[in-house]
Amino acid sequence: MSIEQSVAENLVSVVAIVGGLLFVLLTVVFKSWQQVQISHHQTELKEQLLAKGMSPDEIVKVINAGQGKSC
Repeated sequence: MSIEQSVAENLVSVVAIVGGLLFVLLTVVFKSWQQVQISHHQTELKEQLLAKGMSPDEIVKVINAGQGKSC
C-alpha cells in the first residue's frame, strides 16, 4: 500500500466522522435554539394575556389549546 492510498483512506474516514459529529452538533444547537424561541413566544403571549386582564386559569386554557393538550 502506498502512502497516497493510506492518506486517502484515512482522509475519507476522518471526513465521515467529522461530518457526522458536525451534523449531531448542529442538530442539538438548532433544537436548543428552537426551544428558546418557543419559550420566548409563550412568555410574550402570557404577558399580553395578563395585560388584557385574563385570569391564570384562562391563560392556562389558552396556552394548552395551542399545544393540543386537553384541559
